Amino acid sequence: MPRDLMITEQVAKDVPSLMELRGEDVVVEQTPTLLLALYLMHEMTLSENGGGTSEWQEYLDLLPGEYSIPLQYTIDELRLLQETQLFSNAIRMLVNAALQYARLHKIFASEKAAKKDVVVPLGEFTWDLMVWSLSAVLTRQNQIPTIAPPTLQKEGEAAVTETAPTMQLALIPLWDMCNHLPGEITTFYNIETKSLECLAMSSFAEGQEICMAYGSRPNAHLLLYSGFVAEGNAHDSVQVTLSLSSAGDASGSKILESKKSFLQSMRLGEKCAFAVKPGSGIEPQGLSFLRICAMDQQDIDRAMSEGVDVSKVVSLRNEHKAIALLRQELERISKGYTTTLAQDEEKYEAIKKKGDSYKATTGAHARILERKLVNVVLPETIENEGRLKKKYQSREKKKKKKKAAAPQ
Repeated sequence: MPRDLMITEQVAKDVPSLMELRGEDVVVEQTPTLLLALYLMHEMTLSENGGGTSEWQEYLDLLPGEYSIPLQYTIDELRLLQETQLFSNAIRMLVNAALQYARLHKIFASEKAAKKDVVVPLGEFTWDLMVWSLSAVLTRQNQIPTIAPPTLQKEGEAAVTETAPTMQLALIPLWDMCNHLPGEITTFYNIETKSLECLAMSSFAEGQEICMAYGSRPNAHLLLYSGFVAEGNAHDSVQVTLSLSSAGDASGSKILESKKSFLQSMRLGEKCAFAVKPGSGIEPQGLSFLRICAMDQQDIDRAMSEGVDVSKVVSLRNEHKAIALLRQELERISKGYTTTLAQDEEKYEAIKKKGDSYKATTGAHARILERKLVNVVLPETIENEGRLKKKYQSREKKKKKKKAAAPQ
């Protein structure tokens, strides 16, 4: 797919009305997803704005009229996600879209906007159009390299065009309509030909669907940005969010302030979201954060003076406490469900039998898959905690024996 046939950030930035809006509004300037969504809205309403038909009209006509991501869920469909770890992310996405819509509506309705070429005519700027455009971008956006313009050269020297070490979002017609199939990623951007190259994942016959791998994404990410979940997803994980203040120490205590200082010295925040996969696969930054949360004053003092590497085991005592904190958080997640897994499965079957929307079916399915995953990860964490406790206690006993045997 040639770069010229892609809707990139740069394509959107070159539209005069969007160029002016970017100069006035820092949010649009700094949010590529919103920029591309505004470009889609601009192209969709060109005829109403006296601009004729969009050059992308064939592509726009092929895009779905509705998407199955939580941004387009009804209230009842959102309720199916309540108590899950992705519920707060779904609500945050919806609230953020509403805030952006209200802010942009105010800009488009201003006297200043009425006197100039606007991105979207106020009468056409509806909530439905905003949600549709954001959904189209969220479900299809991909990153491609940003190509730097030719550099200025001295007389007698050749111009040099280099690839900048940055990326930009792009909508890629036709290619972005391929469905997901687990496997290796077979799509690459060719800098020399300025095109996207996609290799088939396997041999296929004429008329057979061609799929591609969306990457190593957990079900929460697949639902939020693609609108589906995958049974048996090898990349699925429990999403855990932990804050320093909720991980043991009382707010305002000396040790809590010491931990905050240590986190700042490492350029880390006081809150961390991380993934936990079956097989005790804790995301590295999550494990480091847990170790810092589990530190006592002695650990902190040593870390601040000696520069302890928290990406590695600090001590057996600390490692045991860190895993204990994770176990407590997983127990909180598990106890947060007000229904049993059997009840959720019964409701899921009832929704399928009733023939409710795909979004309702997917939301109910996502809830079940998350619960099953918690039911795997929690026992593994408890087992890991017990193993570390025994190891730590055994070492402490040996220390005491050695101390007792030492001459006084």
